[in-house]
Formats: sequence, C-alpha cells, structure tokens
Amino acid sequence: MENAKARQPLFFVAIKAVSGFVEKIAAYLCGTLVLVMFIIVSLQIFSRTVGITVSWTEEASRYILIWIGMLGAGIALREGGHAAIGFVVDPLPEKARYAISLLTETGILIFMGIFFKTSLIAAIAAKDMLASAFELTMFWPKMALPVGSVVIILNCLYLMAADVTKLMYGEEGAAS
Repeated sequence: MENAKARQPLFFVAIKAVSGFVEKIAAYLCGTLVLVMFIIVSLQIFSRTVGITVSWTEEASRYILIWIGMLGAGIALREGGHAAIGFVVDPLPEKARYAISLLTETGILIFMGIFFKTSLIAAIAAKDMLASAFELTMFWPKMALPVGSVVIILNCLYLMAADVTKLMYGEEGAAS
C-alpha cells in the first residue's frame, strides 16, 4: 500500500485533497440547509394550522431545496450515487471499464463547464431582481447552480484522475 501511494501522480493527490475538502464543506452545508429547511417548513405548517400565513416560507424552502440538490449532486457523483448502467459495463475488461468511465466523466465535465458558464451569467444578470415573497436578490438562489457546478467539476476531475491512475498503475495505484 505504501508503494502504491508513492506512485500516485501529484495531480491525483492534489485533486483528491481539494475535492475531498470541498465535498466536506458541501456536505456540511447540505446538512445545515436541510435543518434550516425543516425549521422553515415546520413554521409554515404551524402558521397555517393556527390561521396565520407566513408568505415567504414556501419560496425560501424552494430556494434552499435547489441549493441542497446542486450540492448533493456533486457529493453523489464522488460517492458513485448516480444512476448507471452497470449490466453493460460490468462484464467488460477492467481497462475498458475505466476507459468508458473516463469518456462518461469527460462528457459530464464538458456539460458542467458549459452549465457553469451559463448559470453564472444568469446569476449575475439576476442581481437586481428581487424574490417575490421577500427582499432577497435572486442572485443568491441562482448562485446554487454555478456553485454546485464547481463541486461537480472538482469531483469529476477527481474521478477522472483516479481512473487514469488506475489505468496506469492498477487498482492499488489509486487506493486511498
């Protein structure tokens, strides 16, 4: 195992550390946002039960859900939690599986790069728009998309580096 770690390329070690750090922050934010959303939705349920309408709770919970979804997508990518067609890829030889994985990750990387650019432009364009239910600039809800894209891109780079390392050095070369 020690010899395998010594063979890991510097880029792999660096991207593994950066994406791991970003993943921990994203997971913490997701957990915090789930708690905040729980409180907001509970407030909404309680207020409607007693006959008071708190107008901003539905909109706030919607924006929080977008943040949770985008950050969670990046976490799920790194953990292998997205849907895959394993019955097609699993019977293939090891190198073919890594090559298909690299091809898939390249497609994800290209798509997310385009998605990042367009969603960042949209978020900046929305900086003067206000949410309908409360005084929040739409910049913040829309920033969930480029921020989530960065998490996905970093984790995709990590997966690509791991696959290249596995192709070069075998399974033990990318071991944690």
